Amino acid sequence: MDRLLEFALNHPELVVTFVVLLVLFFVLESRRGGKTVSSQQLTHLMNKEEG
Repeated sequence: MDRLLEFALNHPELVVTFVVLLVLFFVLESRRGGKTVSSQQLTHLMNKEEG
C-alpha cells in the first residue's frame, strides 16, 4: 500500500487520468441504460435458446 501511495505522489497526472477515465466509464455506462431482465425472464430465455 505504501508503494501505491508513493506511485500516486510521484505520478499525479497518471493517477488523475485514471480516475477521470474511471468516472467517465461509470457515468457513460449508467446513462446508457438497457433492457432489464428479471430472473424468471432470464431462465426462460436460457431454456428457450438452449443456453
